Amino acid sequence: MVTPVAYMTYNPSEENFAQFSDIGVNLFSFGVYLGDQGINSESGIKPFRSGFFKAYDEYDFTEVDKDLERITSCNKSAYIIPRVYLDCPLWWEKENKRELSLDAKGRPMRQSYASDKWREDTLNAVYEFIEHVSNSKWSENVIGYQVAAGLTEEWQYHHAYPYQYLDYSDCNLRKYKKWLKSKYGSIGQLNRAWNTNFLDFDNIDFPNPFERSFALNGVLRDPEKERQVVDFYTYHNHIMADTILFFCEKIKKYTNYERLTGAFYGYILEIMNNDYGHCAIHEILKSEYIDFLASPNSYMDARSPGIDWPYMSVVDSAKLHGKLWFIESDTRTSLTKPLKATMPHAAPDNSRYSFESVWKGPDKKLSLSLMLKGFGRILTGGIGTWWFDMWGGWFNDPDYLGLIEKTTKILEEHVKRDVRPKAEIAVFVDPECFHYFSTNHPILHELVYSQRKSLGQMGAPYHIFLTEDLELESFDVDAYKLYIFLNNVYMKESLKECIDRKIKGGGRTLLWIYLQDILSESASITGFHIKYEKDSLPVQAIYKQEVFPLAAVSCPEFSMADLANARVLAAQKDTNIPVCAVKCFNDYNSIYCTVPNLPAGLLRDMANMSKVHIYCHTNDVIYADNEYVIIHASFQVRSVYTCLQRLWCMMD
Repeated sequence: MVTPVAYMTYNPSEENFAQFSDIGVNLFSFGVYLGDQGINSESGIKPFRSGFFKAYDEYDFTEVDKDLERITSCNKSAYIIPRVYLDCPLWWEKENKRELSLDAKGRPMRQSYASDKWREDTLNAVYEFIEHVSNSKWSENVIGYQVAAGLTEEWQYHHAYPYQYLDYSDCNLRKYKKWLKSKYGSIGQLNRAWNTNFLDFDNIDFPNPFERSFALNGVLRDPEKERQVVDFYTYHNHIMADTILFFCEKIKKYTNYERLTGAFYGYILEIMNNDYGHCAIHEILKSEYIDFLASPNSYMDARSPGIDWPYMSVVDSAKLHGKLWFIESDTRTSLTKPLKATMPHAAPDNSRYSFESVWKGPDKKLSLSLMLKGFGRILTGGIGTWWFDMWGGWFNDPDYLGLIEKTTKILEEHVKRDVRPKAEIAVFVDPECFHYFSTNHPILHELVYSQRKSLGQMGAPYHIFLTEDLELESFDVDAYKLYIFLNNVYMKESLKECIDRKIKGGGRTLLWIYLQDILSESASITGFHIKYEKDSLPVQAIYKQEVFPLAAVSCPEFSMADLANARVLAAQKDTNIPVCAVKCFNDYNSIYCTVPNLPAGLLRDMANMSKVHIYCHTNDVIYADNEYVIIHASFQVRSVYTCLQRLWCMMD
């Protein structure tokens, strides 16, 4: 058994690998590059390593061998999962201009994920790499491959500036038309769905940047008038997931299913823009060719103390599907140095990675606190991590290494005992519903991204899932007392039937936020009949003197019939018009809040009234499972700090 704690760096050194081996870390990763370009297209960052794909049928694995030797020279039994960056080399770009991703102006932005030629050429290079490893002395050390591509290696479409819409290439258009034909069967069926009069699939083109950016009614796309845009975004995200699955399936089969495969993907709680391509996480989770997925800790509030480090994705869904989730703990520390000081060959000719920006770490005391908070999330979440020593040397201190050593041992024992995460609150998000939201509208940020902060401070742990997970037999309905739905503006009939049959009962509470199920043609699953006008004035709400959201937003309103049979929990600021109400049925409760980004106090009161166990009433961050309760204080007071000191001593 391999404890899911690893060390990863862009700047491999034998000293750092040895330090982590000495404290009991036996799983390692490092970057392997096919090409010769930096990991993003916007900052000017330069390559970390030489790429091995020099030309067709010409490969150079010198740099790879050096890094494998650095790891195994100090740990002969090390387990290694290389992160293989598949972005194309510059020479390949010059020879294959028709296979590149294009923006609306025709500017190329590296490979098109729809390009079969890029896929096949890259796959052949990956096979050569696998063969090289298999025939080397490190063949038993390398236990899997993490495939990576796109912006910052995280399977995002490259861009050089915000809202540079992609991919308008011919190879992508051909595959889009093929996908549409598979979806609709005939041009007549498509015309009926789109309200168009195309003569053939060949007449179809991509929506333009204005259509992609702004919805007709401001917040949501009209499912009839804008079906073309919704379909495009479904495809746009599908092709990214399809590319990941293409490589993972081929690697799985090539290695006789004897090696792990995984990738970064599915940041639907962090990236509120479906242009990046991460909204097909449901396709990835269903695949037998994916063993693990990964994401960093959330970048919310730049890793500030006193708040939760929420997940970027639906890690509890991944567990339902038998996948391991790795959190990339790229925690800045007091030892973090600017890129130019550690890897000058990779630093851009600008101040993007300067010490004054987000790369500067906190002092040592706070660094240890944040590292411990991150570990608490991992321990109680039933997930893994790699300590991301990004530029090198971030953890080269006895106290940092001591913390990692102690926490690794705790996690190792935790895994052996098969301790399960514990929560009585389930939160649901639907990535396919992202396609109905206006791309540039801030409401999705309030509805999903920002809501995580107060979810983390409501005093009780929660699990987060895809809404469609409710239909799985493996989903434990009875485990949760409060069900929170974030962005489910459209629900399929099978899902609504499942909620009626499985969730509405047992004294459970269902919380619906903002425009739930508003696009469905049948009766609303919520039990409320809200009305929404696109030109309604922006509002804020108030609950126990706490105003939310921070910025006013345009919101729906309750019907008079709804309010006649409901209890009002919160109202608009200044007007007292109800924005949050509850209906109590015989065996369940339904709460609707027409305003997004509910404060922690309101969520906590809802949870308390739903008979959820509340660990803390002071907005402190709580993580828990069947063995541990982790507290991260929102305010540093002496009593809490002393308590944390005692907990730290207990770890010895």
